[in-house]
Parts: sequence; C-alpha cells; structure tokens
Amino acid sequence: MFKEQQKEYVDKAEAFLRKSGFSDKTIHNLLIGFHLFIIILSFVVFLFGSKPWFYLIVFLNISVYLSFLIFNSCILSKLERRFSDTDFNMIDPILVLIKKEQNKENRKKYTKISFMILSLSILIPYYIRFGRSKTPDIKTPDMN
Repeated sequence: MFKEQQKEYVDKAEAFLRKSGFSDKTIHNLLIGFHLFIIILSFVVFLFGSKPWFYLIVFLNISVYLSFLIFNSCILSKLERRFSDTDFNMIDPILVLIKKEQNKENRKKYTKISFMILSLSILIPYYIRFGRSKTPDIKTPDMN
C-alpha cells in the first residue's frame, strides 16, 4: 500500500521537475544539493537556532524519519535516482568510511542508525542551550 503511495509522490515530483526545462543532470545536482542543504541546515539550527526553530527542525526530522520507516526508503533519494544513472545515496560516504559494502540493505540499516545517532545527539545541544537555567542560582543574604 505505502509503496504505491511513495511511487505516486515520486512520479508527481518528477513530472513537476521535468516541467522546469532543466536537464536531468542539473535536476539531479540540485536535488543532491538540496539534500545536503537540509542536513547542514539541521545541524546549524541545532547548534545556533532559536528554540522555536530548534523545535521546527526536530519536527521535520521526525517527519522525515517516519516517512523513511513508512515507505522503507527516502523519497528524495528515489527522486534523485530518476534523474541519474548513478547508484549514489547520501549514506554512501559513511559506508565507505566504515568500510561497508554499498548495497540496499546496508544503506537502509545505516540510515536508520544515523537517524538514531542524530536523535540522541540532538539532546546534548538542546540541554546545553535550553534545558538548564541560564541564570546562576544567587543566594540572598539573610537580613535577620
């Protein structure tokens, strides 16, 4: 059921992007850039953004993760593949670094692990930036 919905979403997005008049290579590069931009923006907001922006990015990241779980893959990655002959995936550089084969199973497994690590790593900047009191506990002298 969800696989058909995912295909429908990707088909509609592909049709929309093809109307732009850009070449497949340009669209693919723009999608990869957008993918990277989202990741970098998330980290910048986690480190420097205001509390409402922090919550918004957390909500969006949870939505992306749920979408990944529901559709059993990333919709944006599927869309990227429609515009390129390469089998590149955003998790591939990490797989290379940890010396794992770049295949479908490893990509899914390590994407899920990266989401879990990201989720846990969000707690640290949140606690440092918003979770503890900003003003020191100042004791007033006893006037009696």
